[in-house]
Amino acid sequence: MQAAEDPRPQARRAPPASRLLLDIGGEGRYRGAWNLNPRRWRTCGPLRGHPIPNWLPGRAECIPLPAGSVQTIIVERTPLRPAALWEIRRVAAPGARVLLRHAWCPGSEPHRLAREILGPPLHVSLRVMTMLVIQQSVFRLP
Repeated sequence: MQAAEDPRPQARRAPPASRLLLDIGGEGRYRGAWNLNPRRWRTCGPLRGHPIPNWLPGRAECIPLPAGSVQTIIVERTPLRPAALWEIRRVAAPGARVLLRHAWCPGSEPHRLAREILGPPLHVSLRVMTMLVIQQSVFRLP
């Protein structure tokens, strides 16, 4: 009988905080990123049903990492609830970058709450991706 795979990330595998990249809701799009996701398996694309690489079980509202341990955080399409934004702030190392990408339409401001909790963004842009307009906001935390 084969032992079940341990879903917890091993401390020896985790990169130092100076390089730690966390993709909240990620499924393996960014090489080397830890992918925080409540599901173990990819849900879209040609690798649907395959295990998520560097899977970190959890949700944005309760990130299972120490305070100040993440240098770069990416959030795409994952809902930006207040508890999630406060958790992002908690795990971000000093000077960490936070990249948010969410659908935009005229009159909307998908990152309004993020501005209130994370502070003013360094850069905001709109991009067309697969027939959707996406707002990208980049923050640098103190």
